[in-house]
This record gives sequence, C-alpha cells and structure tokens, in this order.
Amino acid sequence: IVAFHYEEDEKVKAAKCKAAEETLLFILERLDQQVKENDGYFYDGTLSWADLTFVALLDYLNFMYKSDLIENYENLKLLEKKVLLLPKIKTGLRDAQLANSKLHDCLWFYKRLKIAVLVC
Repeated sequence: IVAFHYEEDEKVKAAKCKAAEETLLFILERLDQQVKENDGYFYDGTLSWADLTFVALLDYLNFMYKSDLIENYENLKLLEKKVLLLPKIKTGLRDAQLANSKLHDCLWFYKRLKIAVLVC
C-alpha cells in the first residue's frame, strides 16, 4: 500500500496498486481466519500487541488505500471494534480528536499506537 500510495509515476503506481490488491486479498483472508480461530483475537484468544498494532495501523492504511480494507472481513471488523472500545483507548482517542480535529495521517497513526501502549 505504501509503495503505490507515494509513487509519482502513474504507470508504476498502477502496477504497484494491482500487486497490492492481489496481496491484500490473500493476507486479509488469512488474518480474518486467524482472528476467527482465536476467539476474536490474533493470538491465544486474548488481547495482544498484534491486535493493538493492527488496529493502530488500520486508519493509516485505509487512508493510503482510499478504502476500508476490512470492510468485507467480519472478524477483523469485530476485532477493531473491541480494541477501540477498550476504556483507555476510547478515552485517549476521544481526547486526541478533541485536541486535534484535523490530525495529519502520520500523527494520527502515532497517537493511536501511543494510546495502545496505555492499555498494557
């Protein structure tokens, strides 16, 4: 996603986008299945850094892809919802949004990851 998002040459960008789409389909299907098999989390049926990191990166990846990557992946959507509803993350995100209504994409990712650290 990053490779085509920042590419300036339109022909190269189109090729990178196509490769990303093919790869994403494979990866997201596997991640969705992984979450399903582990009771709604990536590992061992409990919240882990994998869950927090995935959700922290998701907004930035969606921004670059210009679409909701997990729109068709119910287990990943449920995982995102669970993580975002954790009390400390929910409060931290609300506070960040109130303080900075127009966050830059990199800053938004950093703040979500920083807030995820508060959970542990």
